[in-house]
Amino acid sequence: MFQSFEDNPVHTDITALHAEFPDVRWHSFRDWAKTVDWEWALAQKPSWG
Repeated sequence: MFQSFEDNPVHTDITALHAEFPDVRWHSFRDWAKTVDWEWALAQKPSWG
């Protein structure tokens, strides 16, 4: 899913978002995913189960 967001930016006007919100520290989904502790996240049990 995240790769599709990266590969298909036509759904969002990235340039307009950057212009409207210049103080936001923009990053890609790939860069965000590198910050996640995936071992911990995947070991969690969902709250609905």
